[in-house]
Amino acid sequence: PPSPSSLSHTHPPLGLLSMTPFSQLPDPGAGREGVPGGRWKQDIRDFLQQIMTITDQSLDKAQAKKHALTCHHMKPAL
Repeated sequence: PPSPSSLSHTHPPLGLLSMTPFSQLPDPGAGREGVPGGRWKQDIRDFLQQIMTITDQSLDKAQAKKHALTCHHMKPAL
């Protein structure tokens, strides 16, 4: 698995960050020097944001496919 330090270099597009509740969580180490784990916690938060974004996108795709099949003009032929 990737190390927490390597996760800090990959961020989802800015527009997607606002879609997840993790973007609203305060950073426990913000503004305090020497807080152990402050950066590591932010890396985990960023990683969880990416997972939530991918999950949301996958659900949206699945719902769109389901809708397309449900509304397809050839559905009665099945």
